[in-house]
Amino acid sequence: MSEALAAIYAPLDRLAPGSPATVARALSIAGTGPAARVLDAGCGTGADVPALLAAEGVGEVVAMDMIPAFTERLSARIADPRLTVLAGDMTAPPGSFDLIWAMGAAYAPGMDAALSAWRGHLRPGGRVALSDLVWRVAAPSTEARAFWAEDYPAIGDASAFAARIAGAGFRVLGQFWQDAGDWSAYYEPLARRLDEIAPGDPAMDEAVAAIRREIALWRAHGDDYGYLLAVIEAA
Repeated sequence: MSEALAAIYAPLDRLAPGSPATVARALSIAGTGPAARVLDAGCGTGADVPALLAAEGVGEVVAMDMIPAFTERLSARIADPRLTVLAGDMTAPPGSFDLIWAMGAAYAPGMDAALSAWRGHLRPGGRVALSDLVWRVAAPSTEARAFWAEDYPAIGDASAFAARIAGAGFRVLGQFWQDAGDWSAYYEPLARRLDEIAPGDPAMDEAVAAIRREIALWRAHGDDYGYLLAVIEAA
């Protein structure tokens, strides 16, 4: 992530589509046993951390992100003795976990690489909950195809998503599409943040324009694609 993008996102509480309701729904599939150890991989500034800490059975949350500005903000905004915040590679976390939580984050190292790495960090019976950008329709608009071909060329349909999970040696326990409210919870504060940024810095201007294009695409063609959230375990 560029310095300009990091500066845009760092003040925000949510850096990807999601909500406490989505966390609860996914955890109802994954289950959390007593004193469960959870990794929030690619945690950003910690949007899902409060819901993870509040979940029944969770004993510890380790939140990791590569961007120090994000982990610094998380440390400043949430204080809990069960929370450990680390700046580092989310595919190389410390120890093993009952649940690895990765919302809109696996694209950074690549979904295949992430699943391969995380497999070695799961306790017996451990699960991974991850979301990825997936086509929702057979014939997406030209605009959506062009945008994501440049921004996320690995995007595929639900069958391709399932095949990648199976190819990494996992099976799906349950999955669902994140709803429009999750996207609004992400994009609405982000759009307000863009309005606060004064023009004049070339790198920042370019980053702002790129994000505005992404938001405009979702408003016009958001039915073409979405985040598919799957709870999986080793096969």
